[in-house]
Amino acid sequence: MTDVADLRKVLDEDKRLTLIVSLLHRARTGVRDDVVTMFCKRLASIHKKGRIQLETLREVHRAESERLLGMFGDVLDGVREAMSTAVPLAPAYAERHNALAEDDGSAGAEAGAESSDGGAGAHSREAMVERAGRLALKALDQAGGLEVLATAHDAVSAHHGNNYLPLLRSDLLPASATGTT
Repeated sequence: MTDVADLRKVLDEDKRLTLIVSLLHRARTGVRDDVVTMFCKRLASIHKKGRIQLETLREVHRAESERLLGMFGDVLDGVREAMSTAVPLAPAYAERHNALAEDDGSAGAEAGAESSDGGAGAHSREAMVERAGRLALKALDQAGGLEVLATAHDAVSAHHGNNYLPLLRSDLLPASATGTT
């Protein structure tokens, strides 16, 4: 049987009903298959758009990533410079600090525990840490400040990896109540 017109030729009522049910079943199956195929193609195109959008964001943020890495290199250079130029403190400064630490009590014990030279090593380390901190903060300020860098870091790291699914939200929401876009 090729179409509904051929049903008129069938005289047996039971056979005609069976053929109608079979025809409806084939039509429903075909429509369901077509809907599933359209749905799969739609999802594939949405995922393709998401991957393209992720790649576009990566390209946009690539220069910012390089700038952030350069700034981090400046911070590391500052710390490296502070560590390489750390010199022992003058004995007069070390004695003055030890006297203040002994008045405090606990600080003198900590300074003595850190070095065997009467606290001069602790002062040298404190000065080195202070210098490293100043150089690191200077590099951060030259790059725009902490808030600007934190915002840039958040923007760059938001799409780190291959997760493009958060970018699909707008494409997955239907444009109307019927679900067509």
